Amino acid sequence: MKKIKFQFVYDGQNYEMGVMTINKSESELLMSKPATQRNIKKDTVQKYANLMRQNRWVPLTGQPIIINEEGGVSNGQHTNLAIQISDTEQAFFYVEGVPDWKIKFIDDIAKRTLGDKLSIDNYKDARTLAALLKLLWV
Repeated sequence: MKKIKFQFVYDGQNYEMGVMTINKSESELLMSKPATQRNIKKDTVQKYANLMRQNRWVPLTGQPIIINEEGGVSNGQHTNLAIQISDTEQAFFYVEGVPDWKIKFIDDIAKRTLGDKLSIDNYKDARTLAALLKLLWV
């Protein structure tokens, strides 16, 4: 595991953040440590693994792997399992030292919609386009 890291203390809590690469064995070690996690969605893991195998996975998107105080993966378990299945090495931003009780506040307000994603890609009238695409898809 290669790391570029920055350590700091906030409100009495020690944190480390940076960029790291993770391979299969390192992922297995991370996932073996205790952490509060969501239920695993096997389809999501397989989709990620396929992208990694095909070299189509987009690294360093800005969404970090979150590692708790015990060194376990609290956010990023689907990605880590995909690394194991694909047997690849991937680069990620990470934050380490996050208490497990804070995990429930991740992604709890608004999920990115199709309209949001189209808008990011500079489509005009992205929300309308997303609605039309959904009608055609069904």
